[in-house]
Amino acid sequence: MKKALSLVLACILVLALFAGCGNSSAPAPAAPAKPAEAEVKWPNGKITLYVPAEAGAPVDLGARVWADALAAATGETVEVVNDASGDGERLIQMLKNAAPDGKTLFYGGMGQVLMYYSGVHQDNLADTSKFTAVASAIGLGTSGSVLLTQPDAPYDTLDQLVEYVKANPGKVTCALSSGTGRYLYVTVLLKELGIYDDVRIVEATSTETTTGLLGGTINIASMNDSKTPQYVIDGSLKPLCLLRNDRNYDNYIKPEEMSYMDAIPTYVDLGLEHCYYTLPTAVFGPAGMSPELCNAIVDDLKILFEDEWVARTKEQAGRNNAYDGYTSAEVAEFIRIADDVCKKVLQ
Repeated sequence: MKKALSLVLACILVLALFAGCGNSSAPAPAAPAKPAEAEVKWPNGKITLYVPAEAGAPVDLGARVWADALAAATGETVEVVNDASGDGERLIQMLKNAAPDGKTLFYGGMGQVLMYYSGVHQDNLADTSKFTAVASAIGLGTSGSVLLTQPDAPYDTLDQLVEYVKANPGKVTCALSSGTGRYLYVTVLLKELGIYDDVRIVEATSTETTTGLLGGTINIASMNDSKTPQYVIDGSLKPLCLLRNDRNYDNYIKPEEMSYMDAIPTYVDLGLEHCYYTLPTAVFGPAGMSPELCNAIVDDLKILFEDEWVARTKEQAGRNNAYDGYTSAEVAEFIRIADDVCKKVLQ
């Protein structure tokens, strides 16, 4: 009896299986539901902003306006922590080990990337396995520099400079300051012109560079374009070229200085536009910050576009500084491109 009952049950099971296979209109099993994405909790408490500079330094002034704006937008406390030791090495290590919750941020950028390639830092801020590019900082891509020489130098153009250097190898002294965007710009230019190995390179601070140019101990060097006009107008120094592709300096060059700046050729004028790269100052977080979290921070920073904050930025951080409002993805791309240049030029 038990055997017969088992046989009947087996037959019913087989028939059911065949019936299911032949019914093409039968609904397919429902796919398992995807887990809901975790909601981004921002702001979520006190925010700490690391600044690799002393209080009152130019980068610190911009960082404090940025921090105040974020505090105003979120209602959270934003604490600025300054530490210039090792060009910010301790802060970078602290950032790397922080939780990716948006509560620990670093106000830096290409200066630290350049220092990495100079052997100063253990880690590269451009390394996406360790850090996240979060947002624009104040001053991102808003100023440039000018290559200058003495008014009586035997060259008035880059072509004449190349001709003179090749005829007199080792005679022209060029000042560079490691860890600055100007260092990279001038190095890229000299290598593009094919005279890097024929120029005597000396390390000099910004102040030493200005003193050397005016005194004639340094023959060529770059200077921030906001400081250049005074020396060009009074005839103390002679410009060779703008180390940039555009002339977006009308927000910080005085009207009476414009004609002097407009007379200086840009990279585009000289067919050297490929030598220019955006070297951003940006805000970073530890690796693992989600795009949603970064976008939430960028959205809050839109307050910096309001007239009150635009005026405050110019007043506190300097008239040549501004907030550009790039997205996290755009900032990351700027960093990636500039990092590639550093690898090619400095390694």
